[in-house]
Amino acid sequence: MHVLHAPSADLARSIVLPVLTVEAEYGDYVCEGRAYTAAHHQGSGPYAGRHLPGLTDTGRPSPCNDVDIRPVGEEDVVVVSHIDLDTLGGCLRATGVHGPLFVAEFSAFWELAEFVDVSGPHRMDPEHAEAPRLRAVWAWLQEHRPQYPRDEIVEVTDLVLAFGGALWAIFHDDETMLAAGEAMRQAEDALNESSFGFFIPVEGTEYSIVTREADQFTNHLYRTPDGNVGTVVVALNDKMQSVTISLESPIEGVVCRDLVQALWGPEAGGHAGIAGSPREQEMDWSHVEALTERVEALLTALPSA
Repeated sequence: MHVLHAPSADLARSIVLPVLTVEAEYGDYVCEGRAYTAAHHQGSGPYAGRHLPGLTDTGRPSPCNDVDIRPVGEEDVVVVSHIDLDTLGGCLRATGVHGPLFVAEFSAFWELAEFVDVSGPHRMDPEHAEAPRLRAVWAWLQEHRPQYPRDEIVEVTDLVLAFGGALWAIFHDDETMLAAGEAMRQAEDALNESSFGFFIPVEGTEYSIVTREADQFTNHLYRTPDGNVGTVVVALNDKMQSVTISLESPIEGVVCRDLVQALWGPEAGGHAGIAGSPREQEMDWSHVEALTERVEALLTALPSA
C-alpha cells in the first residue's frame, strides 16, 4: 500500500479514489475512501465518534482501535491528514502483515490509545498498566516523526512500516525503548513541577485555571503536580516573552482568541481553543495575571456557572 500524507483538504481532494482514508478529516470535510473511511472526529453524522455523549454503541471508534479496517492491496492508496499513534495504528491494520499487533493480548494498549486520543494525554491514569508502553511510543515518535511540509503531499509508507517494527519491540518490552519513554515522562514531570504557578478554582463553577511560567511551551500541561486537572491554562513563555491561553476542552461562550484580543488588540491571535499575545509585544507575569482575571470573570458569568 502507499500511504499519502495530505495536510489540507484541497490536497486530499486532488488524490483520485483512495481505497482507504485514516483520520483524513479537515474540519467538517471528510475525505472518504472507496472501500472504507476510518474517521471519528465529526460532531454528528456517519463519522461521529463513539466517545461523544449518547454514541457509545453507535459512534465510530478511533482508527487505531477500529476492527472494521481491512487489509488493502500492495498498490492501493491510503490517505491520512496527520501522523500520530491513532493514524499510524489505523494504517498498520491495513497492511495485512501487522495483525499480531492487534491480538487480544494487546487490546488494553489500544483501548488506552483510543482513550488518550479523544480525551488527551493529561487524562491518562499515570499508573495505568499500559502507560509505560504508550510513553515509549511517544518517545519513538518524538525522535522519528519528521516535520512534513504543509503544502504538499508526501508518501509516508516507510514511516508506517518502521513504526510497526518499533511497536512490536515495545509490545515485547524492549528495555531501551521503555527507558526512553520513562525519560520522557521524567522530563515532563520536571517541567510540570518547575513551570507550575497556581491552581485557581473558579468560585461557584466547575472550572479552574492553571497558571504556568517556563522557557518553553506548557499549555498542554493541564494536570498539576498534585493531580488536579485544570480547565484552562494561562502560561508565560519567558524565553519568547509571550502569553498563551488554552482550553482543556471546548467551553461554550469562551473563545481564547477573543480574550487575548480584548486585552492586547487585534494583533493577538489564535483560535477558540488556544490563542496568544501579539508577537511584537513583550509579556511578563503581570500579563498572565491580567488574562487570568479576565478569564475568571468570564467563567463566573457563564450561564452554566
